[in-house]
Amino acid sequence: MKYLGKSLLVGILVFVAAGCGGRPMLPRLDSNAVVLACGDSLTSGEGASPATAYPAVLSALTGLKVVNAGNPGEVSDDGLARLFSALAEHKPDLVILCHGGNDLLQDMDRAALERNLSAMITAIRESGSAAILVAVPKPGL
Repeated sequence: MKYLGKSLLVGILVFVAAGCGGRPMLPRLDSNAVVLACGDSLTSGEGASPATAYPAVLSALTGLKVVNAGNPGEVSDDGLARLFSALAEHKPDLVILCHGGNDLLQDMDRAALERNLSAMITAIRESGSAAILVAVPKPGL
């Protein structure tokens, strides 16, 4: 678990790079930008030290303020409800959203998960922030 944060960060960077064919789809972040890492235990760093959770590693690598808004065990319904206050409090330039794993593990309604993720991305964009969705594959993939 020691390198979980770095592994997840590398995965995010590869995912973002793979999705960018030519021109970046995300705005360039200024050195004073705020990044909100919002999600479940993968974001909070459950099982890792605070310094090795991916938001801390991302902050150390980039020099940006990265707020760890991970909540272990959280499902997307709860994440959607919590997102609005996190956006208002931190006013991020970029939100890294990692949700859905607990919904899938608990065999919750996948259509509801899709609606919740869509609503979260809409809320993030409407707040003026850019969004990166770190997808959680369905179990068995």
